[in-house]
Amino acid sequence: MICSQCGSENREGAKFCDECGRPLLPEIVPESDAADLSNSAADVDRTQELEAVDIDGDAKPSDSLESLDAAPFHSGPHVAVHRDDESDDEEDLPQSEFTLDLRGFDECLVEPGYVPPRVSWNSGDTMELPRIDDAPSVPRRDFRAPDQNEKKGLFRKGDTAKKLKQAEQTQEQARRQAQQEQKQDQKQKTPKRSGKLKAGLLVAVCLIAIGVAALGLTYQFEMWGGKTIPNVVGLTQADATFMLESKGFSVRETKVKSDETEGLVLMVDPGVDSRVSAGSEVVIHVSQSRSIPNVVGMQRDEALALLEQEGFEQVKVETQKSDEQEGLVVGVTPAAGEKAKAVTSITVTVTAPYCVPDVMGLTWDEMIAAIEGEGYVYDVAYVYDDSVAEGTVLGTDPAAGEKLPSGSVVVIQLAKSRGAELEAAAMNYLQGAGSITLGGVSYAIMSVDSVAYEGNDTTSFTVTCAAVTVLDGETVYGSNKQKSGVIVWDANNNIVSVS
Repeated sequence: MICSQCGSENREGAKFCDECGRPLLPEIVPESDAADLSNSAADVDRTQELEAVDIDGDAKPSDSLESLDAAPFHSGPHVAVHRDDESDDEEDLPQSEFTLDLRGFDECLVEPGYVPPRVSWNSGDTMELPRIDDAPSVPRRDFRAPDQNEKKGLFRKGDTAKKLKQAEQTQEQARRQAQQEQKQDQKQKTPKRSGKLKAGLLVAVCLIAIGVAALGLTYQFEMWGGKTIPNVVGLTQADATFMLESKGFSVRETKVKSDETEGLVLMVDPGVDSRVSAGSEVVIHVSQSRSIPNVVGMQRDEALALLEQEGFEQVKVETQKSDEQEGLVVGVTPAAGEKAKAVTSITVTVTAPYCVPDVMGLTWDEMIAAIEGEGYVYDVAYVYDDSVAEGTVLGTDPAAGEKLPSGSVVVIQLAKSRGAELEAAAMNYLQGAGSITLGGVSYAIMSVDSVAYEGNDTTSFTVTCAAVTVLDGETVYGSNKQKSGVIVWDANNNIVSVS
């Protein structure tokens, strides 16, 4: 049977709904059956041989329930049949004398038209109250509707005792069946509650998932949690500024030297896709082309630092001889102001002082070319040095590597032997003198045999000579003999003494 209140399906013959407790209305009896029941009821009134227990239609719902609790429970119609003579004899009586009075049996146990009030928390669905494990369980009451076939049947007078006995047996069976059903219901409630608990947990999980999804969607649509910085890298400065300001950000630009097209956004700070509060400042880094800075007149280190700051990677330095301050930048290539990329080769020209070249080991012609190539004028000076061969280049004055303004004179120092010089001077003197006085005797020099430098401006000599004397006005030569002597010289190669 289907409950008209909650729509739950109940057992056949149940009087009350197992879910909401509402009385269940019996099925509608066809008109022909209803007419038979009316006639049977009239016969019972007329003969007054049987008294049927009539459920008072005017009774209140509470009275009806109390009467049902007090009365024995039968699976069929609850009818008590009494005989006037209170005899158990089974006499054959006319069929009409045993018609059953069922008036009021089909009536509800509540007042006609009664509608239970609906509470605001009940949507009409089945609701099961939570079980209290500690509380004593209440025995289940099973209410069964009368059998429709028995409602329409008639008892004969001779069958009264038999029917009563069958009714008692049926009542006992119904009681036992109700107890069994109550035990089964108690067993089934635990998994049912467990299933409902799982269902509740599943609903809670679904609600949480829906809440999280809602938070994610609202966050994605920037309804909370700030605004997302759009990707403006690669856009022009004007487009990037417009896009950022349209989302509520304040924009500040900074120029960055780059080889990219001038005016494009290279990066943003904070980064792209960052979430920041509306009105925050966003810095855009805008590309700016590189140009050669004007470094002429700067010192070498200062110019190189500036070029590195501009991002130029290929910078080389060349020197140019100049009487200007050393290390001063006198030129740059490409010229200052020209645009260039980071890998462009840049040449910086700086001043270098004139320095005396190193001429050691060079030939005479190579020495002259080196000195004149540095812008100097050369001169030659001899330095006495008997440790090397005469004419060997001893160096320059100023020395090699010394800074000297252009146009200055560089003296080439050549080695000169003092002994050779004095030996030559002694040879020339002896050959030209013709005579020499040694030990107070004059000798005519016939030949100069040898001359040697003894050091300390002293030379020794050996000559073949003949003594010369004047006798009676005549010059007399003696025999030829070899004589040796010493000549002392001064710094100017003048003879100091001959002995």
